[in-house]
Amino acid sequence: MKRNYLKYYKPSAIIPFVLIMGTIISLLVPKAVELFANGLGLHYYQFPSTTILLGLLIVGIDKFLWKYPPFKWLFWINDVSGRYEGEITYNNYLNGTTESRMFALEIEQTGSLIKLKTYFNAQNGATSESESKLVNLLKDEFGSIKIFMNYHNKGNSVLEIPEHYGTNILEFAGSSIKGKYYTNKIPQTCGIMQAEFVRKEIKRRY
Repeated sequence: MKRNYLKYYKPSAIIPFVLIMGTIISLLVPKAVELFANGLGLHYYQFPSTTILLGLLIVGIDKFLWKYPPFKWLFWINDVSGRYEGEITYNNYLNGTTESRMFALEIEQTGSLIKLKTYFNAQNGATSESESKLVNLLKDEFGSIKIFMNYHNKGNSVLEIPEHYGTNILEFAGSSIKGKYYTNKIPQTCGIMQAEFVRKEIKRRY
């Protein structure tokens, strides 16, 4: 999945941030590094440049610091990572009957990437997994977040789920997620999904 590192940054925040942090690093870090290097008997030029230090800071923000203040204010997207559990209601593609199934949705998130996996389970322990292939987010003027996701499911014969692709349209409402999904099964199927936030830690399984 190709990643746009600036996709979730606020355009009005990232440029001032880079300018301010670049200035601070260029003014303060060289002197501190020079003193530190002299104490170790090393040459100053052996230490990273301002550009490299700024790049390392941005990578650190993307990987670890993006969800903590003050760095989280650089992003227009909220922290929605974690595990959600709930139920889907759908029409069986074989006979058209309305059925339901428990599922878990896990969201992994950094400052530049959001990845979703959905796990379906049956009482006999069989599982099926859907993985996001393309994710787009939308935040409206009221602060509500919607996820538009294309996914792939390898299928599971025990659960009577064939391999397929599909689309999810999900909306966050507090600690809940609700929405719809559509598949390319023949005949085409659709369903309703609703889940509640359980915890930040993910299990990578049902």
